[in-house]
Amino acid sequence: MTSVNGAYGAGAPQRGALAAVVCAAAAILAAPARADSLQPITAEERALTAVPGAPNAPAVVLFKRGEFWMMDPARHDISSRLQVQVRLKILTEAGIGRGDVEVLHSRDVRLQGFQGRTVLPDGRVIPVPREATFRLTASRSSRIFVTSVAFSEVKVGAILEYQYDQRWDHPFFLDPWYFQERIPVRHSEIVYHVPFSLQAKVWQSDLMRVGIKSEQTRLSQATRFRAWADNLPPVPEEPFGLPYADMAAQEMMVPVSYTDSGVYEPLLDTWATTCRLFEENVYGKARRKDGSVARRAREIAAAAPPPGSGGEAGTERRQAVALYEFVRDAITTEPRPGVGLPENDSLGQVLERRRGDYAEKALLLQAMLAAVKIDARLVWAGDRAGGGIDMGIPNPAWFDRVLVAAQIDGKRVFLDPGDRALTFGHLRPGQEDTPALLFDAKKPEPITLPETPFTDNRRQAKVEVTLDDSGRASGHGKLALTGHHAWRRTRWKDDAQATSEAWGKWLEDAFPGFQISGVTVAESLAEPRVEVAWTMSQRGEEALGDEVTFIPSRPFSVATQPFPPGQRRLSAVLFDFADRDEIELAVHWPRGWKVDARPRPWRLENAAGAIVTDLEVDPAARTFVYRRRLDIVHRKAATAEQFNLVQKLFTEARQNDAQPLVFAHQ
Repeated sequence: MTSVNGAYGAGAPQRGALAAVVCAAAAILAAPARADSLQPITAEERALTAVPGAPNAPAVVLFKRGEFWMMDPARHDISSRLQVQVRLKILTEAGIGRGDVEVLHSRDVRLQGFQGRTVLPDGRVIPVPREATFRLTASRSSRIFVTSVAFSEVKVGAILEYQYDQRWDHPFFLDPWYFQERIPVRHSEIVYHVPFSLQAKVWQSDLMRVGIKSEQTRLSQATRFRAWADNLPPVPEEPFGLPYADMAAQEMMVPVSYTDSGVYEPLLDTWATTCRLFEENVYGKARRKDGSVARRAREIAAAAPPPGSGGEAGTERRQAVALYEFVRDAITTEPRPGVGLPENDSLGQVLERRRGDYAEKALLLQAMLAAVKIDARLVWAGDRAGGGIDMGIPNPAWFDRVLVAAQIDGKRVFLDPGDRALTFGHLRPGQEDTPALLFDAKKPEPITLPETPFTDNRRQAKVEVTLDDSGRASGHGKLALTGHHAWRRTRWKDDAQATSEAWGKWLEDAFPGFQISGVTVAESLAEPRVEVAWTMSQRGEEALGDEVTFIPSRPFSVATQPFPPGQRRLSAVLFDFADRDEIELAVHWPRGWKVDARPRPWRLENAAGAIVTDLEVDPAARTFVYRRRLDIVHRKAATAEQFNLVQKLFTEARQNDAQPLVFAHQ
């Protein structure tokens, strides 16, 4: 009853932890596909050509149903089964891509009994052939797979239908059932069969207020919970919008305790009982026989550079940095999300094979820090892109990452050894300012992870060009990235040449009409910081001879307004992170030329951020300097007032950045 190793349920692709995909799923074909047991298509479904309230919908889900049997105590069977049925119709050419469905699943989940068919407008039925299914290994060591099915002869008016089973050897189904999709859904429902010996807690979220209905029925050996919703609108996709997993109506059933022969066993009742399950059955077992880990940790700590040799000041910090960099760089990361571990795993094995997933690497780092007497605790964290976290529901499936919180020189430092581009003490932007759990088998502590100030996430571009007598521009530029901007481009490519080539392509896109050469790149993972330098010359065919036009806000121009006035907004605004952009363009012109048109100074500062442009003109030196700054102060705008400020900021930034700088021959 307490086996939680690698516990995978079934849910939407947005929720990475302990999850498999339900919204668009298929299965391994154990036998040739049969379509004869699927329900008949109704006359109403055949006649449907558009969805009321969503006339431009490319497709519609006619129904999707899930039925989950949570273990079978009568047979002393703790395995569980989920059956899924989906029927959808293609309404326009844009919906034809819905004919490919896929599922992400783990070693724990057995995908069985797939049946699928395409029902064409003329009544012909095309069963899904066996060869339409293939299995792709996404991670050989952690055995994460993608199974995909391509339906045949998908066209406008076709109805696609499929059903399948998922089975696994534990009672945990820890991911929500998502009632909505990115397309309209006419009917969606989930039925849970929960045995009397298992107590469970229902959790719902209905941000779009579609109206989830529910009923509960007591059967002979189990309680039947049914929840459903009808005529659901599509989950919107908006610029900088909330994740699908936040917006979609959903329901989840969390097992909180188990009673057998008068013996009460808490499961996911509280965060303390949840952590205790993991400590006793997962993490504790992995820590056994890890003497090699402690020995290797002491060797690495002893070799850490001493003060005065370019190393970090302070013995604790120097040792912690050395151990963190070893686990980050010397142990290859297997991209398996979640807080569980593979069965029969140990930290000694992780060290020996030099490979580990996010959870394994975090446990290894914690053990190595403990070996040199640095206090460190595990942290369960989730990326914001996977949806919000409700700390009121103890559920390990909220989280897709395990971090380490180390106490170093009297301060708590958060470490993520699973990302080779992360600087010591830095987090990925998706983890910042999110709820997390400081793991402890006795006193777990809900916390909020810290957020980097927007001024630390900076892009600074300085470009200097000179016009020759024919009006052709040439010069050089420098770009400096810090904070999360640097993280995005640190160890961007596999080697220095590929990195320089990628930056050269980026710069040519940023400065159209210019040939880029001499690109050099310097990366400092210790800060973090990335610096790029280049030379640039206007292509001969771009030089007009009597006029030169610059868009001085490049390379960081706000080219479009993502929040147009008058457009209805359905979700809050969620940027990847708050940041600052700074641009300086200096132009020198020869005799016989003049500034013919120039941007005007601009200044808007509000609670959302700022757009500020300053100009400096020296006619005697024939030099024009343009300086522009754009600040996004907050990552999220949730209220109408906050959104209006963001909208105003981007409207002004777009207008400012569209202003040209023009030089003309006199």
